[in-house]
Amino acid sequence: MNLTRKHKKVVAVLLSSYCCKYYVLCSRTLANKKKRHDKNMRGAQSMVNITSTTGMNYFNSTAFSDCTPAAAEVLGYRVFGGFLSDSDTVPPIINDCIRHLSDPAHIREEGLFRTSGNAMDLKRIKECYNTGQVVDFKQYNSHTVAAVMKTYLRELTIPLLTFESYPTASQWSDFSNDVRDSLCRKLLENIPASHYVCLRALVLFLNQVVAECSYNRMDSQNLAIVIGPNLTWSRTTSTTLADINNINSFTQYLLDHPHFFERPSNTAVSATTTTTEGETVVS
Repeated sequence: MNLTRKHKKVVAVLLSSYCCKYYVLCSRTLANKKKRHDKNMRGAQSMVNITSTTGMNYFNSTAFSDCTPAAAEVLGYRVFGGFLSDSDTVPPIINDCIRHLSDPAHIREEGLFRTSGNAMDLKRIKECYNTGQVVDFKQYNSHTVAAVMKTYLRELTIPLLTFESYPTASQWSDFSNDVRDSLCRKLLENIPASHYVCLRALVLFLNQVVAECSYNRMDSQNLAIVIGPNLTWSRTTSTTLADINNINSFTQYLLDHPHFFERPSNTAVSATTTTTEGETVVS
């Protein structure tokens, strides 16, 4: 289609306006994340003070799992907007979402993870998890359950890939293909075990979603665009549009290379690899 000069100017103005609005939205989102982080860190410090005066270890994963909803509120512990436990098990909420969405009727839903869920249902589900109530996903549509997973990741006080991974992910385009593999291995080795097992479960499940992309239209690139910004962000600085694009590219790299997650623990992520000459070396 041939565009006149006038039409081209209109298109350029619209694109510029869209990019500005997107940047402002991302900046506001990051500012809100920082506020939640600061609030939760204050709550964590209060829990440390309780621990030091009473001798009770409220950071122990068993203690958290045994808390009543009322006790969880007193201690400041919440599923959404909280921390991953110090255990090496996948968080129950992630398991619940994966178990539900793995059904062919849901995993083949067109636009899974891209289409917005029902806002009121999402709010209701968050309240249930934060107060220890049982959630039956059967009464919610697939897009709402997918939104639950994204929201949980987005509201973590410490992002799933941790703050330390942000420099690597946000500058991903600066690295050549020759070093990307080793960078990924090193990054995965350095994140806490609880973060690794959750990330592993997420990536392996998203690979199942990609396998059904002929139905759901969500290949690894499309998934990375909607999942990537929920995996890492800066503790202090605002994220630019270029940073977000790099984080999405990094996320796609993880999705396209599931062999990083063959082992259940990141204590052995530096797996042996075979060279082109047939020699086996340790990464």
